[in-house]
Amino acid sequence: QSELGQLDDAIASFKAMLDKAPVSRQAQGRYSLGVALYKAEQYDDAIQQLRTVLEDFPEDRYAAPARLQLGLTQLADGDPGDARKTLKEVADKDEKRRVTARYWLSQCDIREEKYDDARKILDDLAKLNPPPPNMDEITFDRALCSMAMEKWEDAAGEFADFRSKYTQSPQLADATYRQAFCLHKTEKYEESLAMCEAVAKLPDGGAAQSSKPPAAELAAENQFLLGRFDAAADAFDALSKDARTDEDRRRFTFRRGQCASFNDDFAAAI
Repeated sequence: QSELGQLDDAIASFKAMLDKAPVSRQAQGRYSLGVALYKAEQYDDAIQQLRTVLEDFPEDRYAAPARLQLGLTQLADGDPGDARKTLKEVADKDEKRRVTARYWLSQCDIREEKYDDARKILDDLAKLNPPPPNMDEITFDRALCSMAMEKWEDAAGEFADFRSKYTQSPQLADATYRQAFCLHKTEKYEESLAMCEAVAKLPDGGAAQSSKPPAAELAAENQFLLGRFDAAADAFDALSKDARTDEDRRRFTFRRGQCASFNDDFAAAI
């Protein structure tokens, strides 16, 4: 039930099991319940179950996976400090789960905007042979850290590398938009515009759809900075019609006024 996403049923089943299970099955049941609660975003209850496994059954074979799951749950619950302590213990003592724990330690650093620390961990993981199974996430996050540290040229190249290697990734649209943004920051407006157009051509779907509005605005900004004021004005006009907030609408209208002014259409600008 948990694997099928039937989380309410899974949680109820695990609780019923715990009421009847012998002591020898309690750790397994509580660990499984903790995972189901984590997936259901009931983090406080999940943490309680996982801590019970560690405190009451420290020698059970489910104690090690429970410790890793506790770290993930603490991070998801918005507590990167406690998550870091838990995950560091896993990384230091659990050879089987060390690589996974180190990846999630990088996520603690990213959550706390310690991008240089996160990047060091991710660089180490990227050098492993054989590579970790989540190499796509590591590659994306390395680029994300470069972008956050405003290393625009490095980040643009790393997002391009990600896009070439992971063409079916659910993060493809986000990576394409971020590459466009980084190129924009390095004043490569033509190349940035091409990346924005690439986002627009992606099939609609969760990540692609959420990347399209910012990519459309970035495309308009590129047109504006390339001096293509007619095209920019049309783009900002379309954006203003679909604007979600008054602040967005004012920003797009201001740009339309600038386009008119640069085209010497001062009446329209006014």
